[in-house]
Amino acid sequence: MRIEYKFIISGFILLIIIGVFFIYKVSKNSIGNKHQHMMEMYGSIEFSGSIIKIHEISRWGRIYAIACIDLDDSNIDNFYHFDKNSAFKLKNGIATLPLGFIGDSNDELVTHILKSSYVEVNVKNSGEIRFFDQNGVVKSTELWFRSNNLIESDLNRCY
Repeated sequence: MRIEYKFIISGFILLIIIGVFFIYKVSKNSIGNKHQHMMEMYGSIEFSGSIIKIHEISRWGRIYAIACIDLDDSNIDNFYHFDKNSAFKLKNGIATLPLGFIGDSNDELVTHILKSSYVEVNVKNSGEIRFFDQNGVVKSTELWFRSNNLIESDLNRCY
């Protein structure tokens, strides 16, 4: 009886290890696929401009934001894309840039982004977004266009 008990426990532990490994691989592939999607869809887009408004959107108990940007420079005239992973709209010199989850306003980067007055996105294919505040202080983050619980009509808030 004790030998069967050891086999059952060993089998259970093995199943847990396999499950954890499977979850890790699936989530790693998902993150890699989303990054690849971002780069294929948006990797060649470059623009910069003044942030004219940041809309905060409360949805499902969390706060997200989009920035409305009056463009100074852009390598494209018009662009629109929305899906479950990413979103971006550029029309008539105004860009709508998703900023993602901003609910933790104690975070230094989030605070800086919300107080920024100017932004540079992927300039010279840098792969980053640079946010400038009124004092010229710059904070950078990776290039993103994640839709993070936005709905398609949110992209119209800047127009």
